Amino acid sequence: MRRIEANVDPWSRLQAELDAWAEASIEATLWWRDDDAFDDTSALRTLLALTDGLPVSLAVVPEPAVDRLAERLSHHSDITVLQHGFAHRNHAPAEEKKTEYGRHRLGSEISVEIMRGKDRLRYLFPKSIRSIFVPPWNRMDERHIPLLSAHGFEALSTFGPAKPNIELQQINTHIDIIDWRGTRGFVGEAVALVILCDHLSKWRDSEDHTDRAIGLMTHHLDHDKETWRFLERLIEVTSHHPACNWIAVEMLLEQT
Repeated sequence: MRRIEANVDPWSRLQAELDAWAEASIEATLWWRDDDAFDDTSALRTLLALTDGLPVSLAVVPEPAVDRLAERLSHHSDITVLQHGFAHRNHAPAEEKKTEYGRHRLGSEISVEIMRGKDRLRYLFPKSIRSIFVPPWNRMDERHIPLLSAHGFEALSTFGPAKPNIELQQINTHIDIIDWRGTRGFVGEAVALVILCDHLSKWRDSEDHTDRAIGLMTHHLDHDKETWRFLERLIEVTSHHPACNWIAVEMLLEQT
């Protein structure tokens, strides 16, 4: 857990950081990926209502995805769909980190799954599907990544810094607001905002800030009331600041 400075309002720090972007006449770009969608749930409807008008990418799990989800999303033109593995099923041994696409599985088996998942999502979401692959648990053994290119995917989306020696474009997320290793609830607004501000500050000083976007990763099925309240305020602050812009993920694809 990050150390938080006492008596420092994290929202004031975010405001100051965005003001610094404005003073430098540059624009901070953000993109939003929400994981594990498969049905039209009350949590999903909360997300859609909260983000109305903002571009959001839903990482949809193909195998359990149902027609109700497709019907719901058909009324939201700002929502795009990304393939989130196939079944979101862990195949790793008990002593290793969870993954659907680890080193223990055959490439031929994984290839069939990826294609089946892609076909399923193209059927359900013909207009909103994008050629970006999101592996469950943000993990995929590097030896399997060439399978994505072979099946027409243009990019891989995981969490954290881009990994070296991967030819496929990486469009990653950087801000995770769930405390997975602890309470499995909201990390708290102080922690979330410190991480966001650290990324903004670092990228503001970099030469390639115009070609990058900070990715927010959420999981609507795991949100509690505090999480929803935080997201509501984050949208309010960032959407009304002239130096901040939420962009659709396909805009990042176009930069290559």
